[in-house]
Amino acid sequence: MKTFAEVLSHEKVPYLVTIFFAALGWVVTYTVGRVDATPTVMYKTCYQTCKNQKTASVEIENISRDKVFNNLEIGFFAENKSDKYTRYWWEADAPAWKGQQQPASNGSTLSLTIAKLQPGWRITLGAAYEGPEAPTFRLISSDDTVRLVKPSPETFFVQHEFGVIFSMLGLYLVIIGLVLFDIS
Repeated sequence: MKTFAEVLSHEKVPYLVTIFFAALGWVVTYTVGRVDATPTVMYKTCYQTCKNQKTASVEIENISRDKVFNNLEIGFFAENKSDKYTRYWWEADAPAWKGQQQPASNGSTLSLTIAKLQPGWRITLGAAYEGPEAPTFRLISSDDTVRLVKPSPETFFVQHEFGVIFSMLGLYLVIIGLVLFDIS
């Protein structure tokens, strides 16, 4: 069995490592470019029960770099018409701004219209509800085309592209340094 140092000392290793990291870097930048070319909003839903109180919340974030969404209306819909929302709230993480708009409830539906969702802005809509089934999050309407996505490796790369690329570069330099200086 060869040691790690013996494997690294093979003359083709630097080429293979370079090809691997180049391909990985291309995948990251291609994925980011593909997601960034579409008007994308990422959302995360959370449902909790604590002391007989059920809550639902959704966090939305504009991960597009240059797209502003206008009049984005989001909401929760209860499957059962007898379900109701006992209280509701919304928060805007700085630099996002809440403005004067408040959530509106009409029985089994809770909605919020966000006048503008700038790139990088994050907004959370939450509600306490009564009923057997958890409400479902929906995009009600938008003046603009919008692609709603859940967190995924794609969205991770979009949010952390700089860190991922420089981490790969650092690892590449360490491996090439081990090969060039024949650390054994």
